[in-house]
Amino acid sequence: MKKILNILLVMFICSIASLVGATNLKIDAVYPYSLDKNTTVDVFTNSTQPLFLNIENYDNPQVENVILKITLPAGLVALEDGRYQVTNENGKTILSKPVTVSANYGINFDLIYLRATEENPLGKQEFKVEVLQANKVLTEKTVTFNHVENTDNIVVDSSELVTIKNSNINNEENINERKKRNRKTSNNKKFNWYVKAVELPVDSQGKKDPKVQDGTIVVRDVALEGFRNRITGSGATNWAAVYNTPVAYLLLDMRNPQMDTLVLRFKAELIEKESGKVVPGLTNGAHGENDVNAGWSSDVEDVTGTTAMISLDGKKNQEFILPIYIDQFHVIAGEYNLRITVENTGGLVKVQELPLRIVKSQNIALFAVGFAIICLIIICLNLYRLKKIIIQIGAKGAITIALFAAVAFGAIVVPTTIIGDIAHVILGPFSGFITGILNGIFMYILIVSLLVIYRKPGVITLMFLLKWALAGLMFGRFTPIGLLNYSVNIVVLEAVVYFSGFYFKEKLSGKYMLFVAILLGLADGFITMINLEQLMFFYRLYYADWYIGLYMLINGLLYSSIGAWLGYKVGSKLTQVMGE
Repeated sequence: MKKILNILLVMFICSIASLVGATNLKIDAVYPYSLDKNTTVDVFTNSTQPLFLNIENYDNPQVENVILKITLPAGLVALEDGRYQVTNENGKTILSKPVTVSANYGINFDLIYLRATEENPLGKQEFKVEVLQANKVLTEKTVTFNHVENTDNIVVDSSELVTIKNSNINNEENINERKKRNRKTSNNKKFNWYVKAVELPVDSQGKKDPKVQDGTIVVRDVALEGFRNRITGSGATNWAAVYNTPVAYLLLDMRNPQMDTLVLRFKAELIEKESGKVVPGLTNGAHGENDVNAGWSSDVEDVTGTTAMISLDGKKNQEFILPIYIDQFHVIAGEYNLRITVENTGGLVKVQELPLRIVKSQNIALFAVGFAIICLIIICLNLYRLKKIIIQIGAKGAITIALFAAVAFGAIVVPTTIIGDIAHVILGPFSGFITGILNGIFMYILIVSLLVIYRKPGVITLMFLLKWALAGLMFGRFTPIGLLNYSVNIVVLEAVVYFSGFYFKEKLSGKYMLFVAILLGLADGFITMINLEQLMFFYRLYYADWYIGLYMLINGLLYSSIGAWLGYKVGSKLTQVMGE
């Protein structure tokens, strides 16, 4: 019995000793680190890969203050970031830093980028990661990795990249020759990753917008944002949405010959062409002069560019779609250079500049809106004259105008509404050239033929007002913008017909009507421009100058002139029929 008690006492003492010497800390280290754990990743020469570290303080009620120590083998270099103290012992690099691990299952993780240089031997390599307290090792982890040659790419100076086909490197002699040539040409400037191309603007999917020219950013003018929202019925301006909405997207095409895995810092800045200085205009989302007042941020940084973090995932080719944000109150329209800067933790920087045009074309838009409002006021001031016109043309004339307006609604508005949506899916922004056949040719056939029958000022006004009323009743299009568009049509066409002397001619000749047809075509081109500018202003759309010009030429001048000339022919025939 005494012997059994002695054995139990010895076992108890040993267990107490083991508990005293035990630690609740655990270290996990993975190099090269990859989110896809099923993929075996080799470390290529001159490539940069992340070392993942995780210290756990499990089942421990107290905070642990320890020292994290990493002993790197020769040729394995850490990218300097100032977080670790770097020393050298026996030709090996030692990284160390103090770490505080929280109590009760506290976790402290870190990511360090390591580059395998040519001095690091090929094949299986290993190094230690230790956690120390009072110069005593509490826990440690041995990390193993496989260092191999990247036979598909040669690391050269940043101005040159030489590629050797796999068929040329099947023997040791070719590999050694490549090593010698690499050492001679590299000059310590390693050609790891670089920017191949930049495309701007693109959409959120990386596709180009055919309506916007390359290297052009269209900036939304917020000076009359409240007025615009009242007209469109959008309510109060949501400034948070304004600043958090990208004005455009940029496609960054990156090449990664050494298949690095690391995080890069991206920055886009506006550069004045003449001085080369950085000018305000670009910003990050929700960074503007009203940020603090709006409650978005208590400390607004002085941001002069759009920044982002991008991550190379080890692929040789990688594309990034990055949003570009504009500071609405500081950006100035004009010609600039867009400076793209991409850098890593170790100080490797790639800079590329491309021409950029910032468009803030609201002068014409404001003129268009102002002109439309003036047209609406003119119509309102002259509504009392419509009664006199109806009396002059009589009941027969009023019925005829109503009939023409009904035909315009049924043969133009309805098909345009139905066919326009289908055509827009197929043809996109060019669908208007199809629906313009109805809005241009057929519409002006009706207008001019009606004018030939009843040559009285105000006939156009009556027809358009009836057409607008029918469209509003059937499709609910009683909108302020629709009323402004119809006002422009009425005033411009009435003015052109009146000042061309159409109402004062005793006889309408073919040559004169050809002249009137061209005038109406020019007038409709002007109306087209005004209406497009209004759409751009109220609905924040953008049409390129060439698109507006093409639309004015085809839908305005061409279609309307043809329709006006045909309307003269039809009106002459109808006059003969009505006379008989």
